[in-house]
Amino acid sequence: MNHEFMILAETGEEEIFYCTNCDFAVKKDLVPVKVEDKCPNCQSDLIKSKAIEVGHIFQLGTKYSDSMQAYFLNKEGNSKPFIMRCYGFGVTRLLSAAIEQKHYENQITWPIQISPFKFHMILINSHKEKLKQIAEELYQYLLKNNIEVLYDDREISAGIKFNDADLIGIPMIGIIGNQILKTKEIEIKNKIKNKKDLILKEDLLDYITTESNI
Repeated sequence: MNHEFMILAETGEEEIFYCTNCDFAVKKDLVPVKVEDKCPNCQSDLIKSKAIEVGHIFQLGTKYSDSMQAYFLNKEGNSKPFIMRCYGFGVTRLLSAAIEQKHYENQITWPIQISPFKFHMILINSHKEKLKQIAEELYQYLLKNNIEVLYDDREISAGIKFNDADLIGIPMIGIIGNQILKTKEIEIKNKIKNKKDLILKEDLLDYITTESNI
């Protein structure tokens, strides 16, 4: 017996049928199913879809435990072989599936749980020393509080930085610009909740921590 774990994705290499009402699903190449067929569990409609396989579990039985003499004593004191199973996860497929689940034209958003950084900080007008000083202090402060930060202080146009940020896909982007000099506020592009916020710089750590705990 084996079970495969799939994520629905238009770019997937697998074809599956799944029930619209219960948790029944089956691979097209394993069972001869047609779209007009009904779910064998609840008689609801089936939907055909592309999918990415991200996990696989199957029973090994006692084949390897017998050959390795891997035994245990049961409650009667008798020697028995362990019943073994195998659990596999496709790490690269998980990344593909994560991108597939939340992407838009020319941009992606990593799930916060696997994002390489929690926060992407973009410094605008990096030639201004005061802004640079504030950004550097914030960067060091966040690092000391165990927040992984991608800090972009390159001396290039803001547009290129924003485009790169969308392509990289860190779920929270903070813009350090003239706004912080006027009102001490940072503009946050929160891609987790698809919104923009203005946050006082002293509240930034709490904001990132709260929004990351989803």
